[in-house]
Amino acid sequence: MSEAEIKKRMITTTESFTLTELAIESPRGEYNRRLSMTGIGDVGVISGEQIVAQYRFRNLFLLVTCYDYFDGVSHWYYVVDQSGTIVDAASTPDYFGFLERLEVIESNRISFGFFGTNDRWYMELDERGFWSFRLGHLARRMNRFLLRRRFISLKCTRGPAWIFSSKGPGQ
Repeated sequence: MSEAEIKKRMITTTESFTLTELAIESPRGEYNRRLSMTGIGDVGVISGEQIVAQYRFRNLFLLVTCYDYFDGVSHWYYVVDQSGTIVDAASTPDYFGFLERLEVIESNRISFGFFGTNDRWYMELDERGFWSFRLGHLARRMNRFLLRRRFISLKCTRGPAWIFSSKGPGQ
């Protein structure tokens, strides 16, 4: 397999999406934004006030958004196909801190954590999608995606309690 074919099968970063604010009168305008895709234009309204990361995985795109409010940060994960259709969406519980240590660990897996916790999240992307009504898959889905194929699988490995220390490394 050539290097180009290997790269084509992996998750790579992209800059294909932008967010714009909704009309001020919109009741959902505070934490929702209009999603635009390069070459297509507006593709829908999604949750989140900013894009944290965006990736391409074969014929799909993964978009990570967040909304920072006083008591925490909400995060959403969207899968968008090449035509601009949002085919799956999931979220993680709200955390006090922002997403950190986001890294591609396998050709279809991403690992990340949140500031203020030692929990580690693993997201697996499936290009074809799969049917599952397991509680873990249902609990992370937004209502309109409950009865659709799953392109995202999320799993959390709990870490030890997080303690903030003012000491630097090696002190």
